[in-house]
Amino acid sequence: MIGLGTATLAAYGHQGDYIRFYEINPEVLRLSDKYFSYRKDSRARIDVVLGDARISMERERQRGEPQKFDALAVDAFSSDAIPVHLLTRECYQTYRYHLKEDGILAMHITNRYFDLSPVIRNLILPGSKQDMQALWIEGVGDESQGTDSTDWILLTANRQFLANPNVHQNVAPWHDPAPPPGFWTDDYSNLFSLLHERK
Repeated sequence: MIGLGTATLAAYGHQGDYIRFYEINPEVLRLSDKYFSYRKDSRARIDVVLGDARISMERERQRGEPQKFDALAVDAFSSDAIPVHLLTRECYQTYRYHLKEDGILAMHITNRYFDLSPVIRNLILPGSKQDMQALWIEGVGDESQGTDSTDWILLTANRQFLANPNVHQNVAPWHDPAPPPGFWTDDYSNLFSLLHERK
């Protein structure tokens, strides 16, 4: 997980699971442990790596330490702030380095002002050797449970996962069949092009 928050996802951990959180803010870790018990109560083995997630992961890459994650969830886009350096082609290459070949990259893109889906969909090249696919998972909020609607994009080449009917019943159709061409790099990004149209 990139982004600790209250460590809610630790509650999904089972015996034998390993979950690693990357968190840039030590205060988030302190408050998470003080007011919430998700990490403490989880049955999974859990680590927290403090520091900028991309820098931490790039250092692991430089040391030749692929983490071989089954899944990597990027959930660092809080309060509508966009950490652009986590959405570039170069950063995506680091994500792929740390994922297993059939791993799943999950990007949380819920945002009131920006539609980040074109940038993320353009990270994968159609017909490329890795043969990745992008799925849009549109979570419907539940007022009785106090949850909001959420948008996630899953990038994966995992054939078994992609063929699972339980996955497909949660996949929403794209508003546009193909995103406009272009992707962000460490040298170029354009937030204005992703602004939601006001209605």
